[in-house]
Parts: sequence; structure tokens; C-alpha cells
Amino acid sequence: MNDPRKVEPPDNPHLGKQVDQLLSKYVGNPQSPQPEEVRQMAAEFLVWRRELEAKIREQRDIQKQLETYRDRYVDLYDFAPLGYVTLDEEGYIQEINLAGARLLGGEVAELVGYPLADYVLALDRAAFLEHLQKCCSEQQEVTSELGLIAKDGRLVVVQLRTVPVKAMEHEGIFCKTAIADITDRKRAEEAIQEERNLLRTLIDNLPDPIYVKDTQGRFVAVNLAAARITGATTPSDLLGKTDYDFYPVEVAAEYFRDEQEIMRSGKPLVNKDEPHLDRQGDRRTVLTTKVPLKDSRGTVVGLVGISRDITERKQVEETLQSQRQFLEAVLASIEAGIVACDANGVLTLFNRATREFHGLPQEPLLAEQWADHYDLYLPDGKTRMRTEEVPLFRALQGEHLHNVEMVIVPKNGPARTILASGQPLYDTAGQKTGAVVAMHDITERKQPEKAASRG
Repeated sequence: MNDPRKVEPPDNPHLGKQVDQLLSKYVGNPQSPQPEEVRQMAAEFLVWRRELEAKIREQRDIQKQLETYRDRYVDLYDFAPLGYVTLDEEGYIQEINLAGARLLGGEVAELVGYPLADYVLALDRAAFLEHLQKCCSEQQEVTSELGLIAKDGRLVVVQLRTVPVKAMEHEGIFCKTAIADITDRKRAEEAIQEERNLLRTLIDNLPDPIYVKDTQGRFVAVNLAAARITGATTPSDLLGKTDYDFYPVEVAAEYFRDEQEIMRSGKPLVNKDEPHLDRQGDRRTVLTTKVPLKDSRGTVVGLVGISRDITERKQVEETLQSQRQFLEAVLASIEAGIVACDANGVLTLFNRATREFHGLPQEPLLAEQWADHYDLYLPDGKTRMRTEEVPLFRALQGEHLHNVEMVIVPKNGPARTILASGQPLYDTAGQKTGAVVAMHDITERKQPEKAASRG
């Protein structure tokens, strides 16, 4: 109990007046108790009064705090970013905050007392009523997503989270519901899903196998081509499996080593020829590119690979290489000189005989330099050829030449009389790609003619 001497004077004048009247009733009354008893009684009254006044002040303080908390709650409720609405068991609005009213496009006063179902998209209305019924009957929190039509006609996609609350006034149930506007999120999700569908359609219709693996080498995503190349019926047949489930150990081990190094180093593997066995067991060659796959924090979580079957191309390349080697052998063996240039007039071919004629190696010279560098002369052996007279240049201009006589006078060798024949070269589209000339040394054949002319 508090010390009465420290208690402030009473704030309630009516209570103090009643106590004073009670005390005066006994003071001066012959039949009243003795003064000592009165003093004791008065002291008890004073203590009781002061305790009562203290309690009254405490209750006033509590009342003020409650009013403060109530105001804060009202502010939080009204100005919360989420919509909050209290519904009865029939779905009629009992309370709604400002955010909820904005979602519905109306004012608080005009919404209270009306069914929320009036604002639910017609297609979702049955789901909303089921949402309420489940909350009330099962007495548990229920979450649903549905569409609302605001008064201005806007479609708002929302998430409802409803909890049942026992009403104090009667036996009914109130449904406290938080309404979150998820329109933007749903649009983003739909856009992402559309992109995924587009990407899925794209990769499934690509002829090249595309696949994603985790850090253990397990397939986590593949396209139809990847399923076909491994002999699987559908892409889902590959999920969770590794190359060891489809290829010989030595082939799968090479794949695994390469992929572990890619994920360890973070560096891609680009255009590597890899062996592959098709579903018939025939050996094929694929050109593979694999790049590390990273999460949002930059951590490598797997890899993405794409392969292309280049078996036929490799066979063509090998055939061409064989033919090229054969042609080079032929060009090196024949006694005729063969020289060629590209469409820009740059020399691209000088066989062995041509190098011997000139006593010089092949150099990528332009047409304007040919006559001077390679000592090309007219049949008299004294007049240097102009560029437009050089047989290879004439062939490049579109002429078909046959046995055009010319003389090569090398700086470190004997002069040679040459008959040159040539023509332009074209690709399959009819575009000029260069020219070629064949040169035959007729020096010995010309010597008797020179001797006769001298005699």
C-alpha cells in the first residue's frame, strides 16, 4: 500500500465531499464514537479514499493508452498497403479499410453492408463462395487467388487470406480477410510462362540436341533432338540420368572429364569434335559447345550444351582433303606450269614447274606487279609485257586463251619460251572466283626455228 502522506489531493470533488460529510456526522455528536475511534475511522477513510483516487487515476491513464493504441490501430488498419475486410458468414462486408476500398474502386461507407461477391469475377464467384464456406466450416485459414472487377471496370487479380474469428455479440463467425493485389505479379508470371513456352517450342523444334546438366552430370532439361540422339523415347526419359546410362564407359568418361573442367574453371568449351554412338551403335562425330550455367549469385550450378552431328560434313572434308592431296601430288609431278589467282587478282597457286620457270617462289602479289616481278616478256624476249597483256590477267578479265606465246626471262636462269592457255573460274552461282593458266615450255622446240632465222 502507498504511503498516505505522499498521495496527492483527490481529483474527484464529489468523493471528497461525501467523506467530509461522513466525518462531520460523528464530530460533535454525543452518540458518536469516541474521538480516538473517530480519528482511527477517519484515517481509514482517508487511506481508502486515496487508494480509490489512485486507482481512478490509473484507470484514466489506461483509458488514455487504450485510446492511443486504438488510434494507432485505426491508422494502421486504414493506411495499410493491403486491403483488409471483415465479412460475415454470407460474405457481406462488415468493415473495410481504405486500401480495400481503393481495390474495389469505391468509398468505405458505400461498400459496407454489400456482398463482396458482387465484385468477384463471374468465373471465380463459385470459388470465392467455396473459399468462405471452407473458412467457416473448417475453422482454418484459407488462401485463394481470384479476379475482382472494380467499379470502374478494372480487372484486379488478388490473393485472399481469410481467417475465422468468433463474434462476441452472437454465435456467428466473422471472416477476417487480407486482400493483396497481385495483378502485376500475375502478369509477370504469365509473361515468363509465355517466354518459357516460346523457348520450349523453339528448342524442341531445333534439329540440334540441346541439354542442361547439373554439377553431377545429370540431365535436368533436354529437347526432343537430344532425346532422339540418345535413343530415348521422350525428353523426360533422360531426366536424372547421366551419359553413363547411354554411352560406352570410355565415351561417357571423356564427356564427364570435359564437363567437370568446364564447371571448375568457368570457361566454355567451344566447337569440339566429340565421338558419338547413335542408337544403331554406329560411330558418329558431333561438334559440341558447352558453357557453364550460373545462378544469380554467380555460382556454377551446371552447364548448357548444344551438339551438331557433323559426320557427313567430316566425310566430305576428308574426301576433299584426299582429293586436294591427290591434286597437289599431280601438280607437283607434271611438267606444265600451273598458276592461278583469286577474284581480286592475288596469286593463289604456283606449282613446282612454275616455280622452276621463274626461279622464284609464289607470293601474294597483285596483277600490276606480275610482269615486273616474274620477268614476263612478249615473244621477242625484249619487250616487257604490260599488265593487260599478261595471260593470267586476260583470263581474269573473262578471256579464254589458247597457246598464247610469251617469254620468261628470269634473273638467275635461262630464258624460256612459253605457250599459255587459260580461262576464268566461276562458282556454282555464276560468280567469278578467279582465273587459271597452264604454261608449256617450248624452248627446245623453238631453237631450230631461231637457228633457221639466224642462218
